[in-house]
Amino acid sequence: MLLLMLTRLLPPPPTRRVSTLTIPPVYIPSTLYPTAYRSIVSRARGASSATTFLLVSPDVDALCAARLLSDLLKTDDVVNTIIPVGSWSDLEHVRERLLGETVRSLVLLNLGALVDLYDYFEEFLPDTCLVHVIDSHRPINLANLFRTTTYASALFDLRRSRGKARLDGNLPPPEFNIVVWSDAENDDSREGEKEAWEALLYEPESDSDSDDDDDSDDEYARNRRRNRSGTDSDEDQEEDEDGNRIGKRRRTSQEVSKIETTVVFRYMRLKWRFIPQPQALSKTQRRRFRARIDKYYTAGTFFGQSVAGQVFVLAVLLERADTDAVWLAILGLAHQFSTNAIDRDRYEGYVSLLADEVARLSTNVASLATRSGDALASTGPNDRSIRPSEEIRFCLFRHWNLYDSMYHSGYLGSRMKLWTEKGRKNLSGMLAKMGCPLSESSETYQHMATDLKASLFGKIENLAPEYGLHDLIVPSFVRKSGYRTDISAADAVEALGALLEVATGVRLNFGNAVGGRRGIVLGGHEAARENGGREEWSEGLKSWVGKGEAHGQVVRRMGAGDKENRRPDGAATEEEDEESEMDKKARMEKDWALRNFWLAWDALAVDTILLRSALPLSMALHRAVMDQGGYILEKQSIQSLRAFRFAVIKEGPDLAVFRHPSTLLRLAVWLVDAVRDLVASKTATGKRPKPLPFVLASLNEASDAFLVVGIVGAPEYGDVKKKWVPLVQNPGREHFAEYCRVFHSAFGMAFERAAHASGASTRHNAFEASVIEVRKDDLDKFFKDLAMAMA
Repeated sequence: MLLLMLTRLLPPPPTRRVSTLTIPPVYIPSTLYPTAYRSIVSRARGASSATTFLLVSPDVDALCAARLLSDLLKTDDVVNTIIPVGSWSDLEHVRERLLGETVRSLVLLNLGALVDLYDYFEEFLPDTCLVHVIDSHRPINLANLFRTTTYASALFDLRRSRGKARLDGNLPPPEFNIVVWSDAENDDSREGEKEAWEALLYEPESDSDSDDDDDSDDEYARNRRRNRSGTDSDEDQEEDEDGNRIGKRRRTSQEVSKIETTVVFRYMRLKWRFIPQPQALSKTQRRRFRARIDKYYTAGTFFGQSVAGQVFVLAVLLERADTDAVWLAILGLAHQFSTNAIDRDRYEGYVSLLADEVARLSTNVASLATRSGDALASTGPNDRSIRPSEEIRFCLFRHWNLYDSMYHSGYLGSRMKLWTEKGRKNLSGMLAKMGCPLSESSETYQHMATDLKASLFGKIENLAPEYGLHDLIVPSFVRKSGYRTDISAADAVEALGALLEVATGVRLNFGNAVGGRRGIVLGGHEAARENGGREEWSEGLKSWVGKGEAHGQVVRRMGAGDKENRRPDGAATEEEDEESEMDKKARMEKDWALRNFWLAWDALAVDTILLRSALPLSMALHRAVMDQGGYILEKQSIQSLRAFRFAVIKEGPDLAVFRHPSTLLRLAVWLVDAVRDLVASKTATGKRPKPLPFVLASLNEASDAFLVVGIVGAPEYGDVKKKWVPLVQNPGREHFAEYCRVFHSAFGMAFERAAHASGASTRHNAFEASVIEVRKDDLDKFFKDLAMAMA
């Protein structure tokens, strides 16, 4: 009777801590995506304002996922707020902003999975909020995977899902929880990590460190035997100093209360079928579990399925997929492939799956089998069909002239050394062997001779082995746009990426970008002369080269200027008047980033006018990367150390262009490919040398700091290789919380070590672990310690 009374009077153990030990983790497979989505919809019912917030990373994949998810929510009349989040500092500001909001569902798109989101958000969000994490970055923080609540476990119970029970029926009270949307390819089995994570996190505290106790194994065995015996008396037997028993003593009230609480807990454990309480670990076990955690975090950074692809899977399961939805999934996949986030094998696997979806959703199945070079006429002005195609790895070749599209191709540039005079001669020779005169190669692809376009693919395939151009053609998709030139997935990704990076805030040299060898905007072909000598996208050029600071008028012209509630001109506050010059520049960069995001968002519309107007931006960006990369190679500015190669950009006309991490990563990838083939050609044996990581730093004059990026070398173009660095040996328990929160990667860990060892002033603000900012005066000592950290 006393036991029953105690179970009613005493509070139960902390819900989250106990449930974490007993309830399956909430990283949901794709079959439960609809359950998660319906949870978002049901939670938004009855709200007078937006309670669903989408935090979106400013990359093409996340942008497409946000667009698709937002469209799905709109069909269910769910008001949602989309917030672009470009860095950790931005996320902190958003977190503080949400503190006063009614947040029932928070969706993180391509951000956040690498940190402990319970620790990050729990104090800022309501106790009933569900945070959905749809992130392609790997590895995922183990706390996000394994820490859960009874509510989330019941909500995503597979038996309940199969029984199609009511969403709100027989559920425990809502609790704060992180829900990771898992792709089955990478996160299907984590039992070993789960066991190690729980054992280390919930190991009972001890008065002394068992690592230094030689008898810890024996003590562990004794504890196990004592716990299995289950004999606990109500009274203790005291012993004298010699260890002899001298009789019994009455327990104090504190001891009695503690025992009663323990008894109740054990009773509740039996009643609820809890697993046994966590036990003290032996030294061997602790080391084994730590090694398992270390192996997980140090296995290297990589990417899972694109987030746009995951949201498309949701649309398919909801039976709401259409051609717009599959196109967004295609763009997310193309973005991953173009940034070397996934290798060709995985890319082609996803292409095959999406091709099946395209065939299923297409209304004109007979037109599916085509090559991108055929340039088949559209069936009508409203044709928006998607067709599988074969894509040549030339840069924007449907919209640029053939020479410039080949010259600015990263694939050809590294193989043929096009930054040199000899390489350019080889390119001209290749065009001649293809039967393409220089005058014809200066025309845009759309206006080249029909017979030359028809035979282009075959000629390129025949000549490719002679120039070492293997895998020059890859499977992809194109989308019709009425009577306009087709837009391929790669073209759209290039245009969207350019909008996100340099739509506003950066001045580009369009004269060089669009001039080419004879001038693209003022083409020499008959169709261009009939149109006043201009291409179909040339009107968009006016948007990016108009007068005014940082091309700000493009935002107003394209209708995206009010997306972020921009204040009227001249409405600066008193606080802004007192801002330092550096703070003002930082605020302007943030405003530019927001404008760029909403421009890219509008470019995803069915009408492709804005998307096509961004093609000159992409051309100018490729020109800037090619010019800067060629300059670095010609000046032999790349220095080689034992552990990595590095280069530093301190000046130049395009210096401001490379203050964006994605743009600097473009240049770093270009240099890695160029250096790899350049070094291989110089080796006496002809064998490729061991690829070295590459570190590139570019000065940001606005912040008086260097933006530093690091990428891992690969033996072949487009290879995706994982790299790791060892952690500190035998870390103590005090570091375990850090293991749960900090993302360990090749450059992420090395950058942190170098910053700590050198005392350099740094800021790890980007979501990518391989990006860091270093104060201008500290760069030299930072590189010195980075070499030691990666040795």
